[in-house]
Amino acid sequence: MRNNQSYRRLALLILVPPLLAIFLCVVLLTPRINDFFNSPAYPDYLWSLRVTHALNDKGYPVHDVTVSGSEALGFRDIDIQIGNLMKGERQRSYELVNDVHSIVMGTFINESSQPEPVDMITVMIIDYSSGSYTVSVDCETVRKFYAGEISEKAYFENWSYPQNTPGITPP
Repeated sequence: MRNNQSYRRLALLILVPPLLAIFLCVVLLTPRINDFFNSPAYPDYLWSLRVTHALNDKGYPVHDVTVSGSEALGFRDIDIQIGNLMKGERQRSYELVNDVHSIVMGTFINESSQPEPVDMITVMIIDYSSGSYTVSVDCETVRKFYAGEISEKAYFENWSYPQNTPGITPP
């Protein structure tokens, strides 16, 4: 009988500290986790994951996708860093950016956890042979283009990119 009580005490000494630690972690972390799920950052995080997965599914090497915003400036941006190779073949910059815009618009629409709209879509193209450059366009222009409200020429004229960028002109 005495030996049985010793085993119980030993079991309690072994099990109580880990159980207490787990309990404290749950009590302390639950409010922070709950705050994240209820914050505006959570839908942005899910949207960036959707964009990343859609680009990966097409075969693009995605380096980073982030949705950021400045409350002070009232400006939101989705930044996409992507390589210019698709399944080992170099892509023209125009088609690459156009495809990225299509994916961004497609992943934003009709989602259960809807992020706030962004003002700008910025695509950093990492050209593995000659460096990287950025192409930016306001999101409203992209939306109008894919809704058929403006022409491809008007869509392209709103792009901001470095001069002498190879392959940036529309076909």
